[in-house]
Amino acid sequence: MDSRESWSASEKKIARHAFDAALEVALARTMAEFKSKANAARLPADMWEIEDYLNEQRRKIDRMFDYRYSQLLFVFPQLIRAGYLDENLLAGLSQDKRDAIRRDIAFAESRQRWRSMAPPSVLPDISPTRREIGSFDAGSLPATSKIDEGRSDGQSPPSWGRCPAGQRGARRNSAVASLTQYRR
Repeated sequence: MDSRESWSASEKKIARHAFDAALEVALARTMAEFKSKANAARLPADMWEIEDYLNEQRRKIDRMFDYRYSQLLFVFPQLIRAGYLDENLLAGLSQDKRDAIRRDIAFAESRQRWRSMAPPSVLPDISPTRREIGSFDAGSLPATSKIDEGRSDGQSPPSWGRCPAGQRGARRNSAVASLTQYRR
């Protein structure tokens, strides 16, 4: 068995201590930001913004802090990159585990550098207000229309009856149909 997969009793203690320390830092930062936002609140609408902030932080913390031994080698690099965990708290873990954590950090940093070098997207330059996208109104025809082809000519009819979008040709549930037969 790989030493990254098994955790000794001393490694479990080190991991728990580091995990708890990181969680304490994350919660302290969230609490400080909450207090700052609460002190700055002046309008009733500000309360709901604070609630949204707290819900977002709770989801973020719940996603990030996963104390399963199978996940810790993925969790610790995230916590270090987020500034919640000092890598020195992981001293005492096996060399394989520390190397795996460092590789994950290096990989994430290289991806971040690559993203920062990527060319900007063209999409922010496209605007529906300039009729570059989303300009299909009731009177316009698709680009594939022929001369003298009306809107109804370009649409195919459903195979039977009126079908909601995405359910063309769907049959009624046979279990529901059999129940309605017995109730008659």
